[in-house]
Amino acid sequence: MFGCAIALAFVLPAAAQEAPTGDFVVAATQGREVVVLPTAQASGAVRPGRDTVYGSALESGDRRVHVIEFECEVFRAATPLQGPASRIAFDPSRWTFVPLLSSIRVEADSQAQLQDIAERLGAGESVYFDKLSFGIIHLPEDMHPLKAIAQLETAAGQPRANIRLRRPPIEWR
Repeated sequence: MFGCAIALAFVLPAAAQEAPTGDFVVAATQGREVVVLPTAQASGAVRPGRDTVYGSALESGDRRVHVIEFECEVFRAATPLQGPASRIAFDPSRWTFVPLLSSIRVEADSQAQLQDIAERLGAGESVYFDKLSFGIIHLPEDMHPLKAIAQLETAAGQPRANIRLRRPPIEWR
């Protein structure tokens, strides 16, 4: 595995090798861990599970190019520099990039608790699923889901929150 990381270092431009590290975040969602990619130029490595994911994010014109190396394979994706479409994750279990939704899943005891959390985040809309004891908070367009989760974690006694990923389209046969 170490040899793969060295091979990736030779492929990346010098700007990527000099970029700050630590902007790649491992997040749990839908029963698995994904790597949320940075929304700025960065490079780094994280360990979701047993394997290491190496990555870099480079700005090129009006796009951000993400390069991920995982299990000796290289994956690339391009996103806009800003806005909700710039927020993506790499799913190591499926070997693919997945867009983040502009909402978070929050475990809450009641609609009132969920509404209180939504108001603290400045969110306009929330949906509570009573029988499932969780809700979805739709975040303001300028708020990154990881920032919202971090805000919830700093307050004592806050329920658990997770990012949400856009699901692939269903292919009917």
